[in-house]
Amino acid sequence: MNSGGYILFLLRSYNDIDHIAPIIWKAATSGARCHYFFSGQDHALDYRIRFLAHSGAKELHSPLLRFYHNQIRGLIRPYHLKRIADYIISYSVGSWILVTNRIDCLVNEWSGPYGREMAEYLIRSSYFLRRRCISVPHGYHFWTNPIINKTVSAHVDQFQELPSFANRSKYTYYVVQTNNIRDYYLSHRMPANKLRVLGSARFCNEWRQVLSKITPTHLLARPDNSQFVILIFIPDWDYFIDRPATISLIKVLSTQPATQVLVKQNTRGTGAITGDELGLTEESGENIVILGDKHHSVDLIKQSDCIVNFASSIGLEALAQGKIVCNPHYLTENTTIFDNSGVTLDAPDEIKTIECINDVRSNQSRRLPLQKDIDRFLSEHVNAGQTDDAILEHYLSLIIK
Repeated sequence: MNSGGYILFLLRSYNDIDHIAPIIWKAATSGARCHYFFSGQDHALDYRIRFLAHSGAKELHSPLLRFYHNQIRGLIRPYHLKRIADYIISYSVGSWILVTNRIDCLVNEWSGPYGREMAEYLIRSSYFLRRRCISVPHGYHFWTNPIINKTVSAHVDQFQELPSFANRSKYTYYVVQTNNIRDYYLSHRMPANKLRVLGSARFCNEWRQVLSKITPTHLLARPDNSQFVILIFIPDWDYFIDRPATISLIKVLSTQPATQVLVKQNTRGTGAITGDELGLTEESGENIVILGDKHHSVDLIKQSDCIVNFASSIGLEALAQGKIVCNPHYLTENTTIFDNSGVTLDAPDEIKTIECINDVRSNQSRRLPLQKDIDRFLSEHVNAGQTDDAILEHYLSLIIK
């Protein structure tokens, strides 16, 4: 599809893979020549990476960059000498990698102008060589209030303004999924001419159909359906989450008759929860299962009867799968796109949350969302209001043009 050079996708974390893998797959299967490079941890064994390799994308290796970053850089003192070394590596080794591999365009996660970890060595050289460099989502910003976590709050307390994203204008384009997210970046002084609203690569129908086929399955729910399975997603605790109230809700849910509670920790490692916190015993441990990265949300949602989600974009996946989502919004001080949306069952406290879930269990809930409302919501927050379902094609067109 691109008759010139190659596209190089930079992948740093688990979440990068989740949101950028769909674009790599679309590029590879559309005839575009593309590489991917692990700028942080090596995720070569991830099922999505194996699928991308099978689809035609090729991993780019640089033992020299990895050796410098992991073995040499930490030994350099003082800091300003370390930064000089970084620049030398960027403009020499980084430039050599881009030129010899005929890289025309870099695609990086949402970040500052030079990325994170080893991404800097390639992004800095791409600016030097005047290659196109595009930033695409590594997550989904579903908050609707401006001060969303402790880091932003501390910045506002000190400087009386939101952090500035103005320096991210160095990117050729900076892609966001929806107008809500666009407004968030504008409030952080991101130049409007750099922003492009393209919808969600992760949650679009085209990629979801692929995920449903390639996601590994780990059976947790009892095959005889003797238990009502509740899946609760644990968010990043620093995003003004009421941790004691969250733990209390999980405990109470586990005491409901014939109930299994699946507790999914977030993939950033910032939403950990322990058996000790939940007071798990050998007996109660049968009703509560704490899950990490080895268990995948797509599969867990399929196995569940009701989803409890109050601070995660995975609620979009649950709605798209046709699951009932309970939103105990009292567990966070933030507001989200799900609040008062008409597509989730909002609950203002623990008692109402239990009542809500028990009504779902007994098929007595009188306020289940209408499918037309769910379709409208997903159109706005996944497709960005676009009437077609060519989200990945829009990403590819922006990258290749």
